[in-house]
Order: sequence, then structure tokens, then C-alpha cells
Amino acid sequence: MTPRRETAIGAGVLGALLLALALNAADGDGRSGGDDGYMLQAVFQRTDGLSVGAQVRMAGVPVGRVTEQVLDERFRAHVTMIMAPGLALPADSSAIIETDGLLGGKYIEVQPGAAEAMLPPGGRIEYTQDSVVIEDLLARIVAQAKAKRSGQALPSGGAEDGAGEGGNGAGGRRFVPSLLDDGDQKGG
Repeated sequence: MTPRRETAIGAGVLGALLLALALNAADGDGRSGGDDGYMLQAVFQRTDGLSVGAQVRMAGVPVGRVTEQVLDERFRAHVTMIMAPGLALPADSSAIIETDGLLGGKYIEVQPGAAEAMLPPGGRIEYTQDSVVIEDLLARIVAQAKAKRSGQALPSGGAEDGAGEGGNGAGGRRFVPSLLDDGDQKGG
């Protein structure tokens, strides 16, 4: 390749990246339309990477946005969200901080419950799941790989060879058993 061609390709890639960033920033400013709607709150132990203006989604569809984050006296994050008008959520709904793709931004995924009572405006979502920090996840995987290589038992009691376990693919192996609930580790 000639230097001129390499420069043109590099400029094109850089331009596409800048355009993608600009579109992402523009999407973040108008995520749920206006401020008409109602407020809900949720409390998390950690909200790593979640920012004011982040989307609130249900089944992947934007239904609101984060308007405020404050820290309480017990060092928990109180998140205030504005939800789309007319969207009634059951009182036992849950809020989970998710990542949009592998390296994307954080958002809150709301999973509706089954209760007949609805959350009132200004109400609080009681069931929450904190943000997963990629670095912590990778550190756990590396520690488990080192333990397995040295012949030590896995720290969370996971099966080493999955023989006799079913329903979880790859010959029944559990690659990251410490991330599963105790009920899920029994192979069922």
C-alpha cells in the first residue's frame, strides 16, 4: 500500500469513529423525549459507569432515563428515573444495571413483576441488581484458571469436569461457577 492510501484509510476510519461518537452523544440527549412522565427511584450498592441521562429500558425498548444519582449516608447510590407517561409497573418489578454490548455504555433494564399493585409515582423499585465491573469479572476468571492449573479446588465449589451435569452446554462444564446462584450450581 502507498502512504497516501494508508492515510486515506486511516482518515476514513477516524471519521467513522467520530461520527459514531457524535450520533451516540446526540442519542443520549433525547433519549425519552421531554420530561413529562413520572419519577421512580431505585437503590444500588454500585452503579459503575451509569450516568445521568442513561436510558431506562424494558424488553430493550427505551421507556425512560436516569435523572439523578446521589449517595446516601450508608454509601449506597440512590438513582432517580423518569418513566414514560402511561407506563404502569407492577410493585415487584426489578431494575438491573446492564452494559450495552461488550464496551458500550450502561443503562437500566427494568423487568416487570407479576404483582397486581402498581408502583406509584415517586415510588421505589425494591429489587435491584448492581453493575458488573468487567475488571472484577476478569480477575475472577483469571484466579479460577490459575487455581485450576495448579490443581487447587475451585473457590466456589464448581464442578471441574461437568460429568453427569446437563443443560448448560459444553459437556456440562461451568466456566464461571462463582457467578451463579447456589441453586444454579446443582446442575439443574
